[in-house]
Amino acid sequence: MYTFFLMVEDYIKTHNLHLFMFFFAFIFIRWGIVFFHAIRYKPYDYEDKEINYFTSVLLPVVDEPLDLFYSVLMKIARQNPSEIIVVINGPKNEGLENLCVDFNRNLPIGFTPVQHYYTPVAGKRNGIRVAMEHINPNSDITVLVDSDTVWTEDTLSELLKPFACDQKIGGVTTRQKILDPDRKLVTMFANLLEEIRAEGTMKAMSVTGKVGCLPGRTIAFRTQILIDVMYDFMNETFMGFHKEVSDDRSLTNLTLRKGYKTVMQDTSVIYTDAPTEWKKFIRQQLRWSEGSQYNNLRMTPWMLKNAKLMCFIYWSDMISPMMLVSVYANTIICKVLNILGCAIPTLAYTAPWWQIILFILLGCIISFGSRNIKVMRSVKWYYTLLLPVFILVLTVVMVPIRLLGLMLCSDDMEWGTRKLEEDNDKAEVP
Repeated sequence: MYTFFLMVEDYIKTHNLHLFMFFFAFIFIRWGIVFFHAIRYKPYDYEDKEINYFTSVLLPVVDEPLDLFYSVLMKIARQNPSEIIVVINGPKNEGLENLCVDFNRNLPIGFTPVQHYYTPVAGKRNGIRVAMEHINPNSDITVLVDSDTVWTEDTLSELLKPFACDQKIGGVTTRQKILDPDRKLVTMFANLLEEIRAEGTMKAMSVTGKVGCLPGRTIAFRTQILIDVMYDFMNETFMGFHKEVSDDRSLTNLTLRKGYKTVMQDTSVIYTDAPTEWKKFIRQQLRWSEGSQYNNLRMTPWMLKNAKLMCFIYWSDMISPMMLVSVYANTIICKVLNILGCAIPTLAYTAPWWQIILFILLGCIISFGSRNIKVMRSVKWYYTLLLPVFILVLTVVMVPIRLLGLMLCSDDMEWGTRKLEEDNDKAEVP
């Protein structure tokens, strides 16, 4: 922000234009468009009568710590879905199989028992397909749950309300939070990203009934939609390659293309773990970046016609890293040319170096904090002091990840980070 105001002052005095001015203005315009949509968001409420959907909960699982998975199942079973189907996929895992058997044997009265199946073919998509083959024919709503996702008390009942309110709603996602986010700097950063997404773009798109990606930690679809799109879901390709990543975005795309709405239910809250090492975090973000951007490319014609806000949000996310790299490249080139004797006007800092650093840090806090004031009020006070660090990570880590993810769109990074989770520092389950 400090640099932006210096550039505006320089423009007024000398009429010199600086690229960073346009980038800064673009970021604030994008924020304004998202903000004024998001403030209109309200969660769905349905209190007229009891909701009586036959609800199927599906959990594909590869290799999860047994104590965590037991807790996940218990928190789901106590909310009494009509059925719970676990699909163990990949290498044979007797520990998980025995856990499912013991879970039913020791299940409290009134809790939903677990059905479990095994497939040697690893992959979440195949796990969902196998589960759908065993689903009850009377199922109305299917809930897909990641095997490390922890439900809160009213997750299921709140998740079903949008379906009862509007028959055109085909998919619903939850409000997703990070378990024990203050363990490390990387989990704090993951938590900040999650909160900003939920309060910003997710709510903005939900207002229009077109959330572009229903995050897959816990999402619900009308069962008939999943039955109808299963072949396309299992066989879709991009540039000739089958893509295993981004199964949640794929199902969201297929639901939208069938003419249904996709929304977020802010009152249906779940918790999930985050990587506790930067290497794992980077791998996770790279996988998400690839999946997000190849779907942006394939959905662009549909978005331009049917979901202009979604198109603006996703394409601005893709373009902004390129713009920032261009700004830095332009600055470096101009400095080099000046050293070589070319008279190119550049911005000159005239204040003492300590004042420049102080003003830049304060500018970062004010700029980022003002655009995310609701999030900053919900997190602990030291997040504000760490904002310059978070912004540095966004610039140094996330920008290259977004660019690399775009370049890897025709690659397949497989399922992702499931096996990496076992080395995480254990989070406290609420």
